[in-house]
Amino acid sequence: MFTNGYGPTENTTFTTCWNSRTMGSEPRVPIGRPIDGTTAMVLDDGMQPVAPGEVGELWVGGEGLATGYLNKPVATAEKFVASLDSAQVGSRMYRTGDLVTQSADGTLDFLGRADRQLKIRGYRVEPSTVEMELLRQPGVRQAAALAHTDGAGDARLVAYVAVGEMGSDESAALSAALRERLHETLPVHLVPWAIFTVPDIPLNANGKVNRSSLPAVKMARNVWNEYVPPSDAIERTLAAIWSDALEVEPIGVTDDFFDLGGHSLMASELIAALQKQFDVSLTARTLFLHPTIEDLAQELRQQLTLNTQDAREDLANVHQ
Repeated sequence: MFTNGYGPTENTTFTTCWNSRTMGSEPRVPIGRPIDGTTAMVLDDGMQPVAPGEVGELWVGGEGLATGYLNKPVATAEKFVASLDSAQVGSRMYRTGDLVTQSADGTLDFLGRADRQLKIRGYRVEPSTVEMELLRQPGVRQAAALAHTDGAGDARLVAYVAVGEMGSDESAALSAALRERLHETLPVHLVPWAIFTVPDIPLNANGKVNRSSLPAVKMARNVWNEYVPPSDAIERTLAAIWSDALEVEPIGVTDDFFDLGGHSLMASELIAALQKQFDVSLTARTLFLHPTIEDLAQELRQQLTLNTQDAREDLANVHQ
């Protein structure tokens, strides 16, 4: 019999246990259900229970719960609150800071710490959710998701996957394929801007990812389509502007701005730069309607042609 026990010190040794005679096929072992005399609730930020399968923070209580922290009233008030369980009137529950999901039968699955949550473009991102999805992909032995801040201070979600030794072409193809698969199973804000393949993910003495030993994030295309180079001066200029804004190179004319990591705020800044560079008038929707250099260059050519025609008409009117 295999037993996996979980529990913070504040709730006396064990809070939940999972028992099995087989290890199963899932990437992680569940932490099970509350033991006798112990309670567990999975709540959202508003202290409301989440639906089965959704990520929430684990709150625990029961007969083994401590009364608080010695001589630390502020920490006690923050972590120990009145229980929401109607059957436990007058009792308290403890905020573990651990993120879990709960299946329909009550089994809890530990995902990670709430303090690992990232803020990416206004969205809360739980790295464990991304890592779990990557571990489901064939050939991925380890996964680590984290935030990368570019030179402009913009945070992007990136991921590393351990796949053993692999050639550069094979690595690039796998990275693109993984992002495409994640687009099918995760919300857009949970899909990493880039996925980097490494032989192994370095760990520190505590078994946690050693971020300082991970390869530095490099500018590289991370889209599924083939690279198509610029064909004229306008496309080359656009590619250079996009590369500076996105910190990606090289950029092909059929690459989608948003697939490359662009977002609405960056789109607005890019439109302003294009208007200044080409002396044209573009709407805020331009990049959403023309998200590739190929399409955007065509729009610019039309605008420049119209500007030239208007200039000729103005000149003709002056001579009249």
